[in-house]
Amino acid sequence: MLMRQTGTIAFILISLNLFAQEVKRVVSTYPELKDVKEVYYVLKPDQNIKQGNYYSFFKGELKIDELKTKNLANDILGFKEKGQFKNNLKEGSWIYFKAPRQNSATSVYNNKKEEGEYSNDEKIGV
Repeated sequence: MLMRQTGTIAFILISLNLFAQEVKRVVSTYPELKDVKEVYYVLKPDQNIKQGNYYSFFKGELKIDELKTKNLANDILGFKEKGQFKNNLKEGSWIYFKAPRQNSATSVYNNKKEEGEYSNDEKIGV
């Protein structure tokens, strides 16, 4: 009986490991400033694929040295846009801000781009 339970637990752990993908945090800044522009995550095996939380900030709202002390998921910061990526596509609820701390729109994505016209992966027009 113990051997069977041990085998089951090992199978579950191996299965979870196969589905878990390791990610790396990327922080970009505005040119010539110490202001954070974006914080997002990419897959370690393919760093061209965004996976997980994404945050972009208005210029002057978050300094690079403040990043270690902030909880991006819960703190009220000068966000420009925040949401999640899944396999390099926007997924779930995304919040867009007109100005720092002023929510202006929310869009919901289902593992595909929202309908509309895009230029450089940015939606243009209405």
